Amino acid sequence: MTFGFARLLPLAALMLVPLAATAEDYEFYHNPRFNFAVWVPTGLSSWESDNGDGITLMDEEGDLSIRAWGQFVSPGEIIDPYAATRSAMTDSGIEISYDRKGDNWFVLSGDQGGVTVYQYTIGLCDKSKSVSVRFDYVPSLQDQVGPMIEKAVETLGPYTGDCD
Repeated sequence: MTFGFARLLPLAALMLVPLAATAEDYEFYHNPRFNFAVWVPTGLSSWESDNGDGITLMDEEGDLSIRAWGQFVSPGEIIDPYAATRSAMTDSGIEISYDRKGDNWFVLSGDQGGVTVYQYTIGLCDKSKSVSVRFDYVPSLQDQVGPMIEKAVETLGPYTGDCD
C-alpha cells in the first residue's frame, strides 16, 4: 500500500489503553470517497459517517474522540477552509490558543470547557479537497495523545498519491 505523508499531527489515546508505540497499536484507515488515508489508534469504538466522508473513534469513557474526514473545496470559494474552521471553532466556544497556517495546511487548537481540541487540515488535489483529523480529549490524556497526534499528522494524506 502506498499513501501520501503529511505534516506531523497530534492524535489521541485512551486513558486505559497503553501508549501507542508500535505498528500493532495502530490500524490503517482509507476513505474511498475522498481517497485519503491515515493511521489511527486501535482499541477505540469506531464508525463511519452516514455520508461516507470519514470516521469517528471514541473511548468508552467519552474522554477522547478522534474524527478524520474529507470535504470538497469549491474553486474561488470566498471563505477558505481555514477561515471557516476558525470561525466555527470560536463560534462554538473554543478558545483558540494555537494557530498555525502554511501554504497547504493549518492547525488550530484550544480549549472548550476543559476539553482540549486539536485539528490538523491539509489541502489535496490542488486544493479541490481538504482532509482533516480532529482530537477532542481531556487534558489528563495529553501524554498518551501526543504520540497519536504525531502518527496521524505523519500519515494523513492522499491514499494513492493522485487525485482520482
